[in-house]
Amino acid sequence: MLVEELMTKGLISVDINENCSEVAKIMESENIGFVGVLENNELVGVLTDRDLVIKALVNNDNTVTNSTTKNVITIDKNDTVDNALQLMGSSRVKRIIVMDNNNPAGVVSLSDILNSDYTSTISRAVSQIYSID
Repeated sequence: MLVEELMTKGLISVDINENCSEVAKIMESENIGFVGVLENNELVGVLTDRDLVIKALVNNDNTVTNSTTKNVITIDKNDTVDNALQLMGSSRVKRIIVMDNNNPAGVVSLSDILNSDYTSTISRAVSQIYSID
C-alpha cells in the first residue's frame, strides 16, 4: 500500500515569524497537533503541540523560530506504508510530511496507519499465522 492512499491531504503551515500563541489557536481550531513551518514559502521545520509545551511554555519563549523542530522527516507519496513505518520507528516520530515533487502534499501519521485497512490486513495475517488448529 502506498503512503498517498493513507495520508491526510494538505499541510497546514505557519510562518516561522509567527508566535506560538497564534499557532496554538490554529491547532485548536483545526483540531490538529502538528503544523509545517515555512520560511520564505519553503518548509524549514515542523511544530507539534508537544513542542509548544516543552520548548515554548517551559522556556517562556513565544517564538516559533525557537520552538520549531528543524529536522524535517519526509517521505514521497509513492513510497510504501512499510517504509513509512520503518522511518517513523527509526526517527522516533508519529507523523511524517508527505512530499510530491519536493512540495508538501500532506501528512501521514501513525494513527492514519493504525486506523486503516492496512493494519486489519496485518492483524488477520498474524492471527492466521498463530491460530491453533
